[in-house]
Amino acid sequence: MHELARHVLHSSEALSTALNVVGSIIDELERDSRIHPRGAIANDPASLIRHQRSILQFMHNRALALESRLNNEISLAFHITAQHTSLSSARISEAARVDSDATKTISILGLVFLPGTFISAIFSMSFFNYSPGNGEQPDQWHVSDKIWMFWAAAIPVTISVIGVWWLWQRSLALTPARAVKIKSTSERMKDP
Repeated sequence: MHELARHVLHSSEALSTALNVVGSIIDELERDSRIHPRGAIANDPASLIRHQRSILQFMHNRALALESRLNNEISLAFHITAQHTSLSSARISEAARVDSDATKTISILGLVFLPGTFISAIFSMSFFNYSPGNGEQPDQWHVSDKIWMFWAAAIPVTISVIGVWWLWQRSLALTPARAVKIKSTSERMKDP
């Protein structure tokens, strides 16, 4: 389209120049006819050239209209492409948001389960004991009477980790808002 626009612009410029040349020729012919009257000539060159000038003027107007239409088409193509790009960016942004939500869910699960696993590893003790049965007694599971120590340590650590994470996320969310507030305040101070 840009190549076509270049050709139309060139044609418009050439026609404009041709109109100027033809106008100058007509002016010279009219000046010459005033100086040297020829009487009634059947084929008056000035009138023939005026006719050609009107044809050139029509072609020039047509070229200008075509140039305008072509510029509209180029603009439309540009805007359609920009709109398509914008829609693609919106879809990519939505997909990234969904991925971010999934990642956040996995992170929260890690926050919930890792502290308990860590505490369990620190204690390195078995809270459950399995005793296989013999012919007289059935299989038995025994829970240690110290299991309360696991819960007493795991729950506060888990809550602490989640609390620290929540505070950190909140401070990150407030940072851009603070930056905007500071910027708007400094702009107001600059204005008289």
